[in-house]
Amino acid sequence: MSTATASRALSGSPLISADTADRVKAAAEGLRYRSDHIGRALRSRATLSLGLVVPNITNPFFPALVQAVEIEAKRAGWSMLLADSLDSVDIERENLDLLIGRRVDAIVASPLHRTRSRPALAAAAEILPVVQFDRHASDALPYVGVDQRAAMTAVLEHVVAAGRRRVAYVGANTGESTAAERLSAFRRWAVERGQERGHWLADSTLEGGDDAARRVLARRPDVDAIVCCNDAIAVGVLAHLGERGIDVPGQVAVTGFDDSVMSLVCRPALTTVAQPLDAVAREAVAWAQNGPEAPTGRTLFEARLVIRRSTAAPNPA
Repeated sequence: MSTATASRALSGSPLISADTADRVKAAAEGLRYRSDHIGRALRSRATLSLGLVVPNITNPFFPALVQAVEIEAKRAGWSMLLADSLDSVDIERENLDLLIGRRVDAIVASPLHRTRSRPALAAAAEILPVVQFDRHASDALPYVGVDQRAAMTAVLEHVVAAGRRRVAYVGANTGESTAAERLSAFRRWAVERGQERGHWLADSTLEGGDDAARRVLARRPDVDAIVCCNDAIAVGVLAHLGERGIDVPGQVAVTGFDDSVMSLVCRPALTTVAQPLDAVAREAVAWAQNGPEAPTGRTLFEARLVIRRSTAAPNPA
């Protein structure tokens, strides 16, 4: 066959019959031939690759989200390059530049900071399509995520329905858009309910949750529910309550957010919020593939409250 016929067969051209395509592919497999993706990219000016930027891969939430994006990218016929910002806005900017230099076709980014990440995202968006997912920093760029306020309100309504009346909230760094939205939801709910608006901030780590629980109990020794911004903080809170001999959920209910693996392995199992990662990833990758003509705007998905042992009804004693 001619070079052109073989090339068309390997690229899936509709001009080639199914029989010819099968014969070419069988020959290629027998010769252990592999397409030259770099050469193809130089010719087509498209690398069929997606850049993914996350704030910190050690956060228990992000591995599952990264996996969801990679699955959707592969399903679309794209490869994926992962960049970890290591909780540094400077490294985040360097990662964006690096991915542009690697000639990815689009970038899906979870911004580290809701304001400080904005300039680097805007600069990258002038060169190639940029989609924000999970977190956001710019109203001028597409964003795919979860309705954080509705999800946190559902958690708060659940603990009240379970008989809790003295609720404390432990939030994460409010530089993160998701943390800021969850805290805002708590404040609004507390005002509407006439509840005390006591909230504490903590690092998104087990140590941060442990320290936050100590501070909560020092100020609110009568607390009967501690609602946490994420699972890592919540597991740290559980650890501190256990060390103090405080029964969960008998005396204090505890909730998390994200439904990470930590929420299942801790004791008691943690009531938390499961985000539709597959749907978020599918939408983000679809927007990235639409190219520079993709419309700006927001797509918000509904999260699901997962009720487990840590929020059972309080002990009447």
